[in-house]
Amino acid sequence: MRSSLLRTLVRRMSVVVSRHGDADAVLIERPLRAPSAAAATADGNHGASAAEPQGSAEDDDGVRILRLNTAQTLNCLSDSMAHGFASALAELRATPGLRAVVVTGAGRGFCAGGSYDFISERLACADPARNAGALERLYGTFLALRSLPVPVIAAVNGPAVGGGAGVALACDMRLIASGASIGLNFVRLGISPGMGATFLLPRATSHAVACRLLLTGEVVGAEEAVALGLALGPAHPPAELLPAAVGLARRMAAGCPRAVRDTLRVLRNEGGGGQEALLRAARQEAARQGFFFTRPDAKEGLEAVRGKRAARFQPPEEGED
Repeated sequence: MRSSLLRTLVRRMSVVVSRHGDADAVLIERPLRAPSAAAATADGNHGASAAEPQGSAEDDDGVRILRLNTAQTLNCLSDSMAHGFASALAELRATPGLRAVVVTGAGRGFCAGGSYDFISERLACADPARNAGALERLYGTFLALRSLPVPVIAAVNGPAVGGGAGVALACDMRLIASGASIGLNFVRLGISPGMGATFLLPRATSHAVACRLLLTGEVVGAEEAVALGLALGPAHPPAELLPAAVGLARRMAAGCPRAVRDTLRVLRNEGGGGQEALLRAARQEAARQGFFFTRPDAKEGLEAVRGKRAARFQPPEEGED
């Protein structure tokens, strides 16, 4: 009964404010007020009475949901998705009274990394500099999440892999659904990491955890992601994830807007972790990846994934560091 009520709540908890990109690749939604018992539980306020969602302008608390909306591809990163994402971020920056943003994916995935078409274009290009330019543009578009002046929460509702994990890491914090997963599987594809992973992951967890995940390419489940510090605990039942993320966003939105923004600015810059440093790291990653995409290992990695087999990578050449 409670699970059915929560599923109904999730379907009714937001209204689409705007659509961006080809085939509405990215949506901005405004969560509605729904102080039912289920919503109150997700938000930590027990005992509220049931009520219909309230959608008036006066009820706008400044929280927005940014939804990757190509469920048929598990919300893979593509040029079309990037175009819609850039447009959506521009709208969010111009939104009066914006207080917090929740990023999530449509369907059963958060973001499964680079699209097959985008990766195929990189593999077909023999020019490392041209590859690096395309990668840098893609990374810069999605890492601009970090430049929003309000708290950004990732609601990881399904696989967040490769560049998709980087998008989740670019958010200030992550909640995760049971059954979801996070993985930075670049080395298993025969390429070096991207989407700011080498910069963001050690700051979100530790040097040791970053080494383990980046050097093995392992994909970890929700409970392990919480244990490693990748996500705030506990892992949520899927139907409760978005209400929980919106509830957390609303608790932050209730604070003094100037104080929240100023505190967030200090936290993001702690230890030299500001936006300029992140983009420098992403630029270096793009240059390395641009080179790796021209090497046989990258082609072998993709073919292994498509063939559902173990990759057969070649050892480094003598004298190669």
